[in-house]
Amino acid sequence: MTSAAKLLHPGPSLLVTACFVAAAAAARHRLPDPVTSLRLVGIMLPIQFAIGSLNDLCDRDLDRLVKPEKPLASGALNPAVAGAVTLVGFAVALGMAATFPLPTLPLAAACAASGIGYDLGLKRSVLSWLPFWVGFTCLPLTAGAAMQHLTVRVALAVPPLALALA
Repeated sequence: MTSAAKLLHPGPSLLVTACFVAAAAAARHRLPDPVTSLRLVGIMLPIQFAIGSLNDLCDRDLDRLVKPEKPLASGALNPAVAGAVTLVGFAVALGMAATFPLPTLPLAAACAASGIGYDLGLKRSVLSWLPFWVGFTCLPLTAGAAMQHLTVRVALAVPPLALALA
């Protein structure tokens, strides 16, 4: 795998994106059409790529000690590349989310914010569970909102279930 591909954390990024599209399908009780599915991927995959890139950027010094093979830690990639991937990823994702009905955009922004908070320091604090809770909550809510099938019952049920996962 190339250094650039490693920076994107492809395994977890693709898994979370698949779960997002599956949540949209569950909200509608059927698979979204191919164009809508690609638009959904256009929300979650760039968010996940940006979070992974920001994580490596924030952990570069620590990774030099414990994971020296990582692209930024080894010097295989310039930190500016990670910064650009992060900014472009979040911009593309939020731009795509804006093409869906409200409240898709603010929920997608909350998904992104949970990853940013984790990367910028919550992961090494007593609040390390909080970004996971927010992210696990926002994922199905964002998918439901995008499909215009977000019910009050789901919106009330998801946060406590997500807290159990976090």
